[in-house]
Amino acid sequence: MSFDWRALLELARTLQADEAANEASCRCAVSRAYYAALHVSRLHMRVDTRGEDSHAKVWTALKASNNPIERSAGMIGDRIKKARTEADYDGRVTINRRVALNAIDDATKVIEKVDQAKRSNTLN
Repeated sequence: MSFDWRALLELARTLQADEAANEASCRCAVSRAYYAALHVSRLHMRVDTRGEDSHAKVWTALKASNNPIERSAGMIGDRIKKARTEADYDGRVTINRRVALNAIDDATKVIEKVDQAKRSNTLN
């Protein structure tokens, strides 16, 4: 059985369950939420993510879709990618609970949209 990438979103939620979450857990939550959305989207779009710009390939494929639900998911994915890059690489930027909760909300939206697109594709 393959790994369910949605489990990373649940981990992000767990990291933010405590209102007094420290910045390290906020940064981890942003990253985990992002990777949940990325991998669920990657599998849905069947994107080969080997090589450079692997993440951009996923979001670009969604944004280039004929399906408006997928295009919306791609735009949100780009937004989470920016937050994840700051959380993982920029120690000068403060990543607080609000930022983490926004990333979790955005990742949830991406996954919901991908699931919705799957359902609409199977109906056609």
